[in-house]
Amino acid sequence: MAPRPRCVPPDTETLQQLEEEWRALPRLSIPAEAKACLKEADQFWHVMLTATDECGELLLKIMPRFALNVLSLPHSNAECERIFSKVNRIKTPLRNRLVVPTVLGCMLASQSVRRGGSCCTSFRPDVDLKSRYTARTIYGGEAAEAEEE
Repeated sequence: MAPRPRCVPPDTETLQQLEEEWRALPRLSIPAEAKACLKEADQFWHVMLTATDECGELLLKIMPRFALNVLSLPHSNAECERIFSKVNRIKTPLRNRLVVPTVLGCMLASQSVRRGGSCCTSFRPDVDLKSRYTARTIYGGEAAEAEEE
């Protein structure tokens, strides 16, 4: 059996119900709150997730969750590739012992400097920030213990 994405219902009964809800969608009386969100698909389906009829039953049981799952899928992996590229620029062969929190900190610092409109050459860390950079925070516990010996 071929693997399927997680957003596809696992059993045929649920898949059939999803198809029926899709076909019934044009005939439904859509609540005013959902009509106000027609231009934003995620907001529309979020409203439809809890929309009920006159009897208090959900208008759509499967379709809103399915639509939100589909909308959450990335349309490309370009952003992931950019992040991997940044990590590779930070974690060079000379700095291969950097631990994940340090790499994350470097990436966040880069974003913060760029967002602030300045560049890395004009940034001046204060004494408190400098005191936080120790072997333990940069390389992790093992490196700090080796340095102390």
